[in-house]
Formats: sequence, structure tokens, C-alpha cells
Amino acid sequence: MSAPSAPPPAPQNFSFNPWKYLGIVAAVFVLLVAGFTWYLLSQSRESRDYAQAALRAAAGQTLPKDGRPCAELLGQPLPGSIESCRVLPGTPPTAELGLQGGRKGVLRGE
Repeated sequence: MSAPSAPPPAPQNFSFNPWKYLGIVAAVFVLLVAGFTWYLLSQSRESRDYAQAALRAAAGQTLPKDGRPCAELLGQPLPGSIESCRVLPGTPPTAELGLQGGRKGVLRGE
């Protein structure tokens, strides 16, 4: 049996620059935060548009004291980012939203 051979030596022009890798990690982190922020903002926009449509559909209607579900007013199911939505009577009427993650939102009609 022959003795195991040693690994070949590193080329002369090889250099390890830790700052380059730190920059790559930082760039990936910034991209992940930006993507998550965009995702949350798009959910908020979708929720706001849905609630505004429900408020427009409720305009001119007499609402019961406890309000009406947005899905009933619009005849459309709730978007994925909304857990609950009710249009409550008042001047102006308001839409109360229950969003994912336990967040709440209130949108007032015009």
C-alpha cells in the first residue's frame, strides 16, 4: 500500500477576502427584508381595496346594528390576507378588518 498523497497546494494567486463574503451576506439580507416588506404592503393594498369596494356596495343601504359581512355585500369571498370583514353603520359607515397575524384595520367610508 502506498501512503496517502497530500492535497495539491493552493495556487499562488488564491486569496480569501472575508469582506467580499460579508457584502454578499448583507446584500442577501437586504433583499430578504425588501421582499418581506413588499409582501406586507401588497397584502395591505389588497385588504384596503376590498374594504373600499364593500363600503361602496353598502352606500345607500340600511345596515343592521351589528353590520353586514363584506363578503355578503360584495358576493365575493374574502381575499387570503383578510380573516374577517364587516361594514358597520354610521356616518360615514366603517369597515372593520381582521387581518392575518392578529392585526386589525378600520377603514372609514367617504
